[in-house]
Amino acid sequence: MALANIITSVCLLSLGGVIVGAGLFRLNRLDRRRMDYARQSACRWHQWRVLEDGSALTCSLCGKRWPRTNSPQDRDPESITSENLFL
Repeated sequence: MALANIITSVCLLSLGGVIVGAGLFRLNRLDRRRMDYARQSACRWHQWRVLEDGSALTCSLCGKRWPRTNSPQDRDPESITSENLFL
């Protein structure tokens, strides 16, 4: 009976540790996202740079990312595929 109580106590403590750890991880992530949002909204004049793979732009001051480097309006009409016509 004492062994069952010990095993139950260890399992409950482990479960509590996992729940507390997950909660702290979530709070840390939310705080990091809030700080990023505040830093990016304070940056008024972005200095955009193209990433190495050319898939996005990023601000060298605040780190804000812009997902598209070339919009369909900037391209030649012949280079636009039919899937991008209505974007």
